[in-house]
Amino acid sequence: MNPEEIALETAKLGIEAESFLSSSLGKYLMDRAELHIMEHTAKLVVASPDDIKANTDCRVQIEIAQLFQEWLVELVNAGHMATNQIHEMESFENAH
Repeated sequence: MNPEEIALETAKLGIEAESFLSSSLGKYLMDRAELHIMEHTAKLVVASPDDIKANTDCRVQIEIAQLFQEWLVELVNAGHMATNQIHEMESFENAH
C-alpha cells in the first residue's frame, strides 16, 4: 500500500470509530468502561496493601477498561491526522 492508500484507510477507520463513539452502543460501552474503572478504583482504595492478589486484580481490571477507551480515542485521533494528511497531499498535488 502506498502512503495515500494508508492515509485513506486510516481516515476511514477513524470515521468509523468516531461514528461508533457517537452511537448508543459506543456511548454505552464507554460509560461501562468508566463505571468499571470507578468500581475497581474504589475496591483498590479499600483493599489491604498486603493483599497482592486483590491489588493486582483491581489494577488489571482498571488497565483493561482504560486501554479500551484509549484505543478508540487513538483511532479517532489517527483518523483526524490521516484526514489532514490527505488534505495536505491534495493541496500539494494541486499546487504543482
